[in-house]
Amino acid sequence: AAAPRVAPASPRNITEPRDRDAGLNTSGSTPGDEGARLQRRVRIRRPAEFKQAFAGGFRVTRAPLAVVCRPREEQGPARLGLAIAKKAVPLAVDRNRIKRLVREHFRHNQRRLPAVDLVFYGQAGLAGLDNQQLRMRLAEIWLKVIDRCAG
Repeated sequence: AAAPRVAPASPRNITEPRDRDAGLNTSGSTPGDEGARLQRRVRIRRPAEFKQAFAGGFRVTRAPLAVVCRPREEQGPARLGLAIAKKAVPLAVDRNRIKRLVREHFRHNQRRLPAVDLVFYGQAGLAGLDNQQLRMRLAEIWLKVIDRCAG
């Protein structure tokens, strides 16, 4: 009688604990950072809301990153929309990195803004920026946006 065959160990056969199961902090924030996750009410999600922002807002550009800022009449928190196109940033890993950094900067600056809709979009060459260059561009954009919206 032949011995039963056992499948060799492969990455698919091995189960590892998920980050949430291991108690790891994967949010990118420090423990105790209040509101580290963007709530639904501060995100622009509907296509009509994106169209309104692009149609009625002013633009602040620090090539190859730009934002459309549209003041809202109703009270409420500043809201963020991300429109980082595949044409401007072909690799998903780069698009996600850029969106993550924009969301991080928004979280740190949203209390300084009145009721506005902000839609960030990218232009050709955005994928070529490293994180430090992107943070510098974001800092320049935030200074201009806060100056124009809050002032």
